[in-house]
Amino acid sequence: IDVAAESNHAGGTVEIVGDKSITLTAGSEINANGSGAGNGGVVNVIADGVLAVQRDSDINAIAGASGTKGGAVEVSGHSGLKLHGDITVGADGDILIDPMFLHLSAGTMLQSSGHGMSDAVGTQWIEGQLDVGANVTLRATDEINAAAGGTAIVSLGSGALTLQISTGGFRGGTPDPIGNINLAGFEIDINGSFAALAGFTSGNVNLGKVSARNVVIAAGASGGNVTLNTGGITSKDGDISVEALAGAITI
Repeated sequence: IDVAAESNHAGGTVEIVGDKSITLTAGSEINANGSGAGNGGVVNVIADGVLAVQRDSDINAIAGASGTKGGAVEVSGHSGLKLHGDITVGADGDILIDPMFLHLSAGTMLQSSGHGMSDAVGTQWIEGQLDVGANVTLRATDEINAAAGGTAIVSLGSGALTLQISTGGFRGGTPDPIGNINLAGFEIDINGSFAALAGFTSGNVNLGKVSARNVVIAAGASGGNVTLNTGGITSKDGDISVEALAGAITI
């Protein structure tokens, strides 16, 4: 599928939406690259079933040679994600991964149980995107936590990392009232901004050491708690905001 631009225009838009499962097979390519001064385009691949992006498949939405902003790519599988292909948005592009439950684990890929219960994003995959300046949003409906072996995300790039309990993607996400971010003992050390946003009524945020340019941490407004277990929070030339309006903050 090719909606790449010509003559200094931005890349086009591709939307693939299915009420069952979707597979991007090996060798397939979606190209929404910009041209010249044009920015990257938009690619949304959203399955109510399992989304499988097979090895040697590519989704590209980078800016042209003199463009200033990469494109936006959403890959969502509401019953499971299997991401083995490549996603490239470049500097200041945006990538959204949106399953039901999400685990951070060591590795370079995203695996799935196929029934929406154990989608694991590799920390090395996240670091690689942040290193080139891409912004990564990991959005789960019910919970974000750390699987065995995933203990840190470290990046010297400018990409921002957002962890959010929410429903829906770039086209109109809706925060969920209940849902926790449980990353006790997990270290975030990045040069871009970091946000951890739990369910908006009673969601809890439980983190290890956090160091980023700007830091925003928000628990549910009707009783959610924020707990920072080790190392506290450090801002790298930015601001820190921690909110638990009707709950406790423990640092």
